[in-house]
Amino acid sequence: MELGENGDLTRKVSIFFCRKYSGAKLKEIGERFGIRDAAVSQASRRLELKAGEDQQLKMMISRLEVVLGGVKC
Repeated sequence: MELGENGDLTRKVSIFFCRKYSGAKLKEIGERFGIRDAAVSQASRRLELKAGEDQQLKMMISRLEVVLGGVKC
C-alpha cells in the first residue's frame, strides 16, 4: 500500500498525524483540511481502527512515525 496511490488515505493519515503530534485544537486542524472538528476526530479514530485490522497499514504508519520523528504540522 502506497500513500500516493490513494489520496483519501493520504489525507486521513495526514489528519491523524496532525492530531497526534501537532498539539493543535481539532478546530484548527479541521480548518486546514476544510472539515469540521468532529470530522477530524472521526477520521483519526477510523484510521486507528483500520490500522488495527490491516497489518500493512499499521506498519506504514509506524514507519512514517519513525521517519517524521518530531516534525510538526
